[in-house]
Amino acid sequence: MLHLIYLSILLGFVGAIAFHAVTYYRASTGTRWERILATSRDSATWVWAKVLLVAGLLIEAMAQAAMFFQMPDVDSFIRTKVPVEWLGWVLLGIAAMTFASRARSLLRGD
Repeated sequence: MLHLIYLSILLGFVGAIAFHAVTYYRASTGTRWERILATSRDSATWVWAKVLLVAGLLIEAMAQAAMFFQMPDVDSFIRTKVPVEWLGWVLLGIAAMTFASRARSLLRGD
């Protein structure tokens, strides 16, 4: 049951990030790159942080889904290809640090 709750929270975060990005992408105009930048306050650093954040959340979600659905074959395949015990958390940590460091300068107007 806890795996399902945790999985729901992870996928909720991914959905919120994707919804925000698609909304801002569709509302903006310009080249593809300008529209991608518009999803993150015109900051390539934030775009990269969002990519890392979504990747980390999806890695964690894959591991939780395999445990929830009791699929040992999928779980062992994931664990041999990706060290899910720590990689998802490392990606989330890097994304959080990137957001925090960039937010400081963006919100001040530098």
